[in-house]
Amino acid sequence: MDALGRVLVTGRSESGLGSSQQFATVAYTQASQATAKVLSATTQPTASASPASGQQLAVYPNPATGPTTIRFRPVLDGPAQVLVYNQLGQQVATLYDGPVRQGHSYELSLRSEQLPAGLYTCSLLVSGQRESVRLVVTH
Repeated sequence: MDALGRVLVTGRSESGLGSSQQFATVAYTQASQATAKVLSATTQPTASASPASGQQLAVYPNPATGPTTIRFRPVLDGPAQVLVYNQLGQQVATLYDGPVRQGHSYELSLRSEQLPAGLYTCSLLVSGQRESVRLVVTH
């Protein structure tokens, strides 16, 4: 959250394996207790990521009000965890804890309606490589 009270969410999309990626930052503001609106969105093309630079992780819809989907595609084989943390850094959910295969797609569900409204971090850890995405939960 910035000084103006906006929540900034940054994500990455990749077109194909090993090709170019797009980074986007979206600024949200709480217009009322029930709605959030997009203030601005910017994209920035960048070179493709090498396996050491991070995993692919997506959370949607974001902001979330109900069932939320977490998708990831690890760039390494090995043990993996997908964890959700609140603003205080306290772990509030374990969505996955097990082995993964490089390049395979995984899809998980989070019942965000069971979480208090707020800002959360969804974190993917695979063989020591971490990727995190912010998640806004509204009700």
